[in-house]
Amino acid sequence: MELSKKQMQQVVDWINEKVPGGWKCGFCGERKGWKIDPTIFKRQEFDKEVFTFKGQIEIPLIVITCSNCGHQITIDSGVIGIKI
Repeated sequence: MELSKKQMQQVVDWINEKVPGGWKCGFCGERKGWKIDPTIFKRQEFDKEVFTFKGQIEIPLIVITCSNCGHQITIDSGVIGIKI
């Protein structure tokens, strides 16, 4: 699912509210900027016994990438208020 322009702005507003000074990358330490991926991804529970995804538990995620080093963080879209 692609985020709408309104939803992208909602993510930016949420980030600015939670981290007013901007995020410091946990990997490289820079604050050079972050790229918000417009696609919502999902995390699923993996069943190691049969090497497959169970598919019953899915968490929608927003992926944010450090513009300097490429380190990625994920945020549950529901926490931001974006329901799918």
